[in-house]
Amino acid sequence: EEEEDEDEEEELLIVHAAQHFLTEVCDDDEIEMTTAAQQLGLYRDEALFRRRWDSEYLVELAEREGSFVAEYRVDIPGFNVLADFLREAMPVNDRMANLKSMESNSDPITVESKLGAALIILGGGRIMESMRTHGISKSYCYDNLRRVVRALNKHPALAIQSGNSLDFCKKKAKAFEERSSYGIFKYCTGAIDGLALSVIAPSRRKHQNQSQFRSGSKKKTCINVQAVCDGNYLIQAMTAKHVGSTNDADCFETCSLKQLNSSLPFPYHWNGDHAYTSSETMHTPFPGINLHILNIPQDSYNFWQSQLRIMIEQVFGMFLQIFGIFWKPASYDLDFFLEIVHCCFRLYNFIKARKLPCLHSKRTPPPEVALDAQGRLIDPRWRSGITAANLSSDVRTGTTLRDHIVEEIIENNFYHKRSHNIY
Repeated sequence: EEEEDEDEEEELLIVHAAQHFLTEVCDDDEIEMTTAAQQLGLYRDEALFRRRWDSEYLVELAEREGSFVAEYRVDIPGFNVLADFLREAMPVNDRMANLKSMESNSDPITVESKLGAALIILGGGRIMESMRTHGISKSYCYDNLRRVVRALNKHPALAIQSGNSLDFCKKKAKAFEERSSYGIFKYCTGAIDGLALSVIAPSRRKHQNQSQFRSGSKKKTCINVQAVCDGNYLIQAMTAKHVGSTNDADCFETCSLKQLNSSLPFPYHWNGDHAYTSSETMHTPFPGINLHILNIPQDSYNFWQSQLRIMIEQVFGMFLQIFGIFWKPASYDLDFFLEIVHCCFRLYNFIKARKLPCLHSKRTPPPEVALDAQGRLIDPRWRSGITAANLSSDVRTGTTLRDHIVEEIIENNFYHKRSHNIY
């Protein structure tokens, strides 16, 4: 508050000095002084009142056209739920709203209008669209976006749910097991990967080494976002704190996800790609080339593991499809851009949980029927598999769970033969 008071006093001194200068130059001519002051930016131009369209008419029209979800990225009931969230954090000043509405001959700016204007921008719409549709100025459009994003980030109902309790892990592992062919992966609780979001590097005044935002592999200026999804395509943990030049391995080792992953109870784990280090709580593919010739069981493991790992890639695809604000480098302040990233991931979970038709994703189709060497059918329901109860202590210190899955593939002949191989 003291800093704000000092800034106001400084601005007041500048205005008084400019007024004194204009008084001497313009010889106390009020018209000349006003014109000169407006050119110098000391006085605001005459207020421009904008009429707002009838919100009920817009909603009815969008519902009849079937374009409401495409415009606001959420259905009408979900939009009303979000508006109720904002109503608590962004109350409307009825007295000032009524005074302004009398001057402009238009309705006050409702919470629904504020939310709609922000969702249009987050969905990839232009600022001009929000201005024209909701009858607000350009400066208020930016200010409203900040207020809405921060209010949504603070609301507990939109918080990203994560944990490492046994009940939480069992629930997450069940969803992945249902999507895993033959139920090979019984203890996977998450799929992790990185996402590069394009940004405009901040000025040297805020960040001296601008080249750190340049990603050599992605060939663009960006930030590295690490995220973990569950078996229902919902984000259960994410972090956005690294510049584009940081690889996925370093991002993971220096963020809170590392601690969350390390605290998983054995044998529960996440699935990641080659960028991450294999451990008891992080399963990665076996390295090497021509594994389909040199080591078929490991090649089969890599295939079944990628079947679950690719889910985070699908999440990123749906996420970018919904929020068009990330389709081009963002021109917002970096700190506020990170707030936008967190807000969009929260909104993604909210939207995905509502199972909108536009976000429908087909499940991975079941594999072909597996046969043994004698041509007999291998029914995966006959297999008991490994459980946490029958895992002995030497298993954890010696062979990793990944090797046990490979042994299970060999024992039950759960091989995957590539369709393009002719041998």
